[in-house]
Amino acid sequence: MIATAPNVMTTSKARITILIDAEIKDDFEKLCEMENRTMSNYGETLIKNFVDNAKREGKLRKINN
Repeated sequence: MIATAPNVMTTSKARITILIDAEIKDDFEKLCEMENRTMSNYGETLIKNFVDNAKREGKLRKINN
């Protein structure tokens, strides 16, 4: 990330917002704490793994292949 102003960071990553049940959010937060990871980092990893699996299974076309 590149600092653009005090306490303001920019990134090339896209931002998403989701709505989930409060109980699921609480459980996810606990799991992230147990793994010493942020919810954003763990969520990104889960989504990346999901997409990678879909590509491997042929559900999504692999880019650059």
